[in-house]
Amino acid sequence: MEWRPRAVQRYLKQTDRFLELLCLAVHITGGQPARGPELLFVRWRNGVLQDRNLYVMDGQVVVITRYHKTQSQWDKPKIVARFLPEAIGQLV
Repeated sequence: MEWRPRAVQRYLKQTDRFLELLCLAVHITGGQPARGPELLFVRWRNGVLQDRNLYVMDGQVVVITRYHKTQSQWDKPKIVARFLPEAIGQLV
């Protein structure tokens, strides 16, 4: 197999652009806009110590984030569920 460096670079650039636009679409269409740290750390699979943030509930993609501003008052983070429109969920 021989790699074509220009084609690889073009593919990576297009992938980055797609992910930027997808992030924007999730941010705009997923209900109340998220704060920066909420969307920057969305995981699509479980980690060693942390659960993923993307789920499918009744056929609809939902992004579950945790917001920590009130954690000091209530001793636990606030859970925020953002249900995506079908078209955006299919892209995710």
